[in-house]
Amino acid sequence: MVEHKYKHEISNLLAILHRDGGHYEDKHGTKQALIDAIPAHYTRIEEEAALTRRLYETN
Repeated sequence: MVEHKYKHEISNLLAILHRDGGHYEDKHGTKQALIDAIPAHYTRIEEEAALTRRLYETN
């Protein structure tokens, strides 16, 4: 398999999206990490929104 010319950049982006320094991609492979990145990102957005709501409810 030919390595993609942007493999390093893609791996860095996946590490940011999965918030794990690249461990998820190493364990599951690039294709699965790409597939799982968007749901992981949106889950985090929802978690942050819930935390923000709780913060405002307590003040």
